[in-house]
Amino acid sequence: MKSLLPALALLLVVCLFCGAQLPAQRHDAAPADILPQRLQHAPPASLDPTAVTLSQWSGVASLPGAKCYHGAAWYDGGMYVFGGLGGNLRFDKSCVKYDASTDSWTPIAALAENRALPVVETVADKIYIIGGYSSTNPFTVHSPVLEYDPATDSYTEKASMFMPVFGAGSFVYGGRIWVLGGGTSAFATSSNAIQIYDPATDSWTFSTSLTPYASWATGVTLAGDVPLYVGGVRYVSGRGTFGAWAYKGSISGNDITWEEIADYPGMSTMRHAAGSDGSKAYFVGGYNSASMDNGPPTGKSYCYDPATDAWSIKDVKPTPVYFACQLVSDGNGKLYMSGGNNGPQTVTDAVEVLDTQAAGGPLAVFEQTACVEWLKNGGTTATRITLRNDGSAPLVWSAAVSAGAAWLTVNVASGAIEPGEAADIPMLLGSAVGIGMHQGSVTVTTNDPLSASVVLDVTLHVQAEDVDTDMNVLLEEGTGTWCGFCPYGADSVKAMVHDYPGRVIAIAYHGGSTTEPMHTPHTDFWTDVVGLTGWPNGSVNRIVFDGESRAAMSRNAWRASILEVLHTRRSPISIDVSAKSYDPVSKQVEITVEVFFHRGFEQPLRLNVAQLQDQMNYTQSFYPASGGTQKLFPYYHDHVLRQVIPGDAG
Repeated sequence: MKSLLPALALLLVVCLFCGAQLPAQRHDAAPADILPQRLQHAPPASLDPTAVTLSQWSGVASLPGAKCYHGAAWYDGGMYVFGGLGGNLRFDKSCVKYDASTDSWTPIAALAENRALPVVETVADKIYIIGGYSSTNPFTVHSPVLEYDPATDSYTEKASMFMPVFGAGSFVYGGRIWVLGGGTSAFATSSNAIQIYDPATDSWTFSTSLTPYASWATGVTLAGDVPLYVGGVRYVSGRGTFGAWAYKGSISGNDITWEEIADYPGMSTMRHAAGSDGSKAYFVGGYNSASMDNGPPTGKSYCYDPATDAWSIKDVKPTPVYFACQLVSDGNGKLYMSGGNNGPQTVTDAVEVLDTQAAGGPLAVFEQTACVEWLKNGGTTATRITLRNDGSAPLVWSAAVSAGAAWLTVNVASGAIEPGEAADIPMLLGSAVGIGMHQGSVTVTTNDPLSASVVLDVTLHVQAEDVDTDMNVLLEEGTGTWCGFCPYGADSVKAMVHDYPGRVIAIAYHGGSTTEPMHTPHTDFWTDVVGLTGWPNGSVNRIVFDGESRAAMSRNAWRASILEVLHTRRSPISIDVSAKSYDPVSKQVEITVEVFFHRGFEQPLRLNVAQLQDQMNYTQSFYPASGGTQKLFPYYHDHVLRQVIPGDAG
């Protein structure tokens, strides 16, 4: 392949990217800190609909548009949904009604102002929208209560809260709405106040009692006459932590006396949904201390029974989310949960229903039902099939290799998987069968009635030549002259390019500010692809590594990811620039690129040429370890991206 291009820069990088990349969405409601962050994984693929047929969960008609940070309540056979953020993670004033009898949605009157993370409760024949925030700069939380009348599809402003809050917990008791905790003047502030609104007198009362701790994004509900206060995020000196804290209460007058109960089984959890079927409390989703760093939002569901003072696990919610609405009870044992974030930058329109009266049981979900492996003659390779139990009882399984596939061995032939957990079925493939393509299968038997016997296809290709080669590293860095932490990122990049010469190539994308002097439109494409939310962040071969939420990572994770690629990852493709020349008269560079396929390759193949420039002198902000801010000049920026040819998509 030959290419002619103007000689804008001294450095040329030929990049190969395989497969389509989906751009992430931006979130303007909670601006990302410029400090490096560790967030949760992007969501896994949706479950096979047949896999949830016998689940305690079922799906109903999707929201007309994706929503998160919204509120909802039940009234007269339907669920009413108010405000929040839309699928583009921008404020959304639209409101809708779900009719359970027809499984359909219709629009209702929109809110006059933005309200994200409000309290929404039904009392008698009215629905009340309380609190919620509408801006982050300056941070604005609403004081007036809105009374929505379903009969007239209209809103009336009512008495203001004593202390406006967002992300608070709530329940209705004695005809009054109890609002517990909540954020106050910023995402890093929260309250331990209990505020009680009486619709009959349109008045507020402060309880003399407090919540067990100041928090927001807490699981709050009322089971019978027992209030529950579970999880959430609590801030001390601006630092947020979340835990498995769990308390039950006893109501007397305007006060609640709290008693600590066994820790929440879902571990340290926040941004989860809570609800009740009238006698028991249910908590679903959110993310916990493990999934925040190592996985997607959890779909695990738990029940607390005040009568027995015991926790039990329920089936896993098919679409794991956080910041959905609360669990909305229809009064007949079904709890509705709509929308939510199914990833750090994505929002779902899924509406799923937990049937609290369904028995549940083991529920087998195979993350893949086929695998294809390539081997050089004389070698062996290990692979695995991952099996997950999304049910509420242990999943017992066994595996057997099909007749005639002597080249295929199942290393562990049986096991049991606890509810909500996963296990690998490890396999070993050998090339003694000879050069060519070989077909086999593994039959997995489980105690899930829907997956009593599942056949997993295994294909092995054996060839005489190597099936892969060393994989080099493309370290892409997001940086900016405005960013005081970015010089630390630049130093990290230089160190790794120096430490692994010829194996690590770097590209610096400048952005994050409309006045960034080295910004190009290519920066916006890359930040969306890798899901960049903080500066400096970077990606290594645009891989989402274990323990990361997306391809973009904080700088303290770059070296470990680079070493993983260099030591454990192999490439099925080699790229070589076999010839290049520069014409100083025409300012043209001609390069010849050869691509060699070591084995069969089915994904789309795209090539890019990135033009980079070193030693670009622009003033750089810097935050020294001793504190304060400095302006560094001269400051020379290297690996600066100038353009991508033929375009971002290759």
